[in-house]
Amino acid sequence: AGYTEVFKYLSKSIDLRNYIKIDYSRSVLKPSEFPGFIELSRLSRVGLDEVSRYSIGKILTTIESIEALKLKYLIPDVRVDIENFKDVDRLTKIDRGGYVYTPSPGLYWNVVQCDFTSLYPSIIAKYNIGNESVNYIGCKRYIIAPESEHRICLDRRSIVSRAMELLVNRRILLKDLSRDRGDPILDARQRALKWILVASFGYLGYRNARFGKIEAYEAVTSYARDILLKAINIAEARGFRVVHALVDSIFVTREDASLSDYLLLCKEISEKTGFRMEIDFHYKWLYIPVNRSLKYVGSINRYFGVSYDNRLKVKGIELIRKDAPDIVKDFQMEVIDKLADAKDYSEFKFLTGESIKILDKYKSLIRNFRVDPTKLIVTKSIRKIRYGGVISKVIKALGTSKVNLVRYIMSVYGPIPVERWSERNVYDPEYYIKLIYASLESLPYSLFYKTSDFIKIFR
Repeated sequence: AGYTEVFKYLSKSIDLRNYIKIDYSRSVLKPSEFPGFIELSRLSRVGLDEVSRYSIGKILTTIESIEALKLKYLIPDVRVDIENFKDVDRLTKIDRGGYVYTPSPGLYWNVVQCDFTSLYPSIIAKYNIGNESVNYIGCKRYIIAPESEHRICLDRRSIVSRAMELLVNRRILLKDLSRDRGDPILDARQRALKWILVASFGYLGYRNARFGKIEAYEAVTSYARDILLKAINIAEARGFRVVHALVDSIFVTREDASLSDYLLLCKEISEKTGFRMEIDFHYKWLYIPVNRSLKYVGSINRYFGVSYDNRLKVKGIELIRKDAPDIVKDFQMEVIDKLADAKDYSEFKFLTGESIKILDKYKSLIRNFRVDPTKLIVTKSIRKIRYGGVISKVIKALGTSKVNLVRYIMSVYGPIPVERWSERNVYDPEYYIKLIYASLESLPYSLFYKTSDFIKIFR
């Protein structure tokens, strides 16, 4: 047997001599990212088999506790800080989260997405934010966070900021080495650190975090909003149009801009804000759908586009949603593949018209019962105690309410759990036609066609 074995249905208490048991079902890491476990094990000083069963928050707390032990601090068993009283006006002012720019819907060309590298953890590290440093009464030297006006003590280094500095610097080092060498092991290690850093900010405001404090959380978001606004102002001063901005990213375009122009912009923003910004993606074209609730503005969390070498980047649409059946994903993928070749607006319009043939094809496949049932599975997560409609019927058919998610296929008689589906069952074609129709909202048909045009197509 090799050194890597998969053991199923084993109790985690069983000691497998000469083997390491990795529980991928509980981890955000995939089997291909095994080196990431080694990285987390090194930093947290927890065994490989055990660290795979730790939550991200627990790994983070362990790393922070190691920093506290280095300073010979007593480590609290539970969270000791409680949130200070705030009146409604102050709460409205400071409890706002990250900056979100509401984009205009539509098609954009030559767009670059610039991202700050680990912005929130970097803010924590740079400004010494932590539970013992924010609003500390006996402080002699302090800075005031923008907007929230929380006082951040500089008399001594906070535990959380020490841990964040370690993790941010290590991730940047591994990320740069991975990019230079093309080493997948280094890439897996930096991605494991990314998960810890992504969780670190949210965990700062978590009610059970040992080193957390809600005022520290608010201080971070106030700095982040200020930094992103500075980045937007710098971009606009250089003649770029800001298409979208979200928490730690800006999407900018300028008709005559080259890649080197965008690189210079990122460099200038990095120098003037003090936080590293890099190009994440260079879109040949970017499409932002209409917001489903407010039809006159663009969607904040749904967009997609292709690069000049035809790489695809997707956010929020059915193609990458876990609850969408594969038949819908396949349809969207075919349409986007078709549009990817467009070099300008006129080609994009022509290919959009051509893609209606794809719509006709899927409509025909579904109505002629030529779709594999595995392509029709709908997955829904169970988060509430009580559900109505389709979900309640599936749970009832399963005979138990103790489930985290349900998977079903819609038959002509109603939803049937995947576990109960058989060859005798017949799926409901109109149900899946409606799902395909609903997915059109995420695609750029509305640029060139009216809703009434598609109502005719679907008849």
